[in-house]
Amino acid sequence: MLWIVGGWGNRADPLRSCAERLQRSLRRMPSEPDRYGPWGVWQPREPDSESRFDRELISIDIQDVAVLEEAITTVTARGRRRTTPGFQIELSRNAIDENQDGAVALTYTARVGFVDKPVPFNRVSFDIGEGTDDRTLMAYMSALIEAWQPDHLGAVTQSTMREQGHKPPEAVVGRLTYVRDGTPLDTSMIGEDVDVAAADGGHYIRVPGTPADPSLMHIARVRAALGYPTPDA
Repeated sequence: MLWIVGGWGNRADPLRSCAERLQRSLRRMPSEPDRYGPWGVWQPREPDSESRFDRELISIDIQDVAVLEEAITTVTARGRRRTTPGFQIELSRNAIDENQDGAVALTYTARVGFVDKPVPFNRVSFDIGEGTDDRTLMAYMSALIEAWQPDHLGAVTQSTMREQGHKPPEAVVGRLTYVRDGTPLDTSMIGEDVDVAAADGGHYIRVPGTPADPSLMHIARVRAALGYPTPDA
């Protein structure tokens, strides 16, 4: 599984703004109906159900902003431990994995609207299949960036994140990485075989390899260019 993960600093977002940002991102993303089912929320299964699972994924109308507001409110209330600004988002959709029987649930989660935590505290995490090609990956990332305006966003597998020595609040560096304008980036340290392009109010950085298996050597260069320690440092 690929994760698209990123974050940004303190920024207030009321409920309607969060729902509209969420809706904007979903509308802009590739639909890929041949790979994924509709978006939904997890709800307790009926007591008389014969299923061995205690939850079921219920599809929702993402075109109705009021429905998205309700989904955000429900998830936020479920996870709230104290009175604080900010909201939690959790949507899921099923992907059919050819190597398994049945559906695999992929999630879209975010913590948004928080203003009283060390930066960056607001964050987004989005799951997609490892077989996603570069063009489609770019489309997903652009949709998330346009909607949430993060300081950084990267596409990685769990192993790539671990092997690069990532520690918050660093940007995650993957096959494709985005950093907003104003982020310290010494491009002279990257090399000509890493592509850097200006777009969406920042820079996209693409290293050799594939989304599921990017070059760790080049990732180390990008981390150094961002001022982060590398495993060899």
